[in-house]
Amino acid sequence: MKRHMAILSLLLLTTFVFGQSKSSFNPTKPNDIMVAVINNPNATAYDFASQLSLNKSNTSLFSYDFYKTRDLIKKRFTVNRVFNINEYTKFYNRASSVYSKLPNDASDFNNKFPDEVIYSPFDVTRPKGSKTFDVDVEYMNKKR
Repeated sequence: MKRHMAILSLLLLTTFVFGQSKSSFNPTKPNDIMVAVINNPNATAYDFASQLSLNKSNTSLFSYDFYKTRDLIKKRFTVNRVFNINEYTKFYNRASSVYSKLPNDASDFNNKFPDEVIYSPFDVTRPKGSKTFDVDVEYMNKKR
């Protein structure tokens, strides 16, 4: 539940943050992967794709220099009035890595994360050789 709230706040922040800094900025995609990674540093590409439905067609990643001008980035990476370029670079590289692993669109999800998707063994539409969850029944022998 806590994780879902953090991800929900990410969606709200994305629009709010980019609306503040420069009036000429007009994002063409509703989500930004840099903001997503900053707000959820331990989340994987699979987490973003499965829980938020982020993909390359609805999520953007701007240039390294672009983000340094944004208020959110300045506040997040400034300590004692000094911008921590190493920490910023680390987060940008992480965001870039996560972005490269996102599916191209919603239909590409299963192709991008074949090892993450677990199907029911009774699902006749599942891809051949895909992972299935265990449906074995275990009985306990209780001695009386």
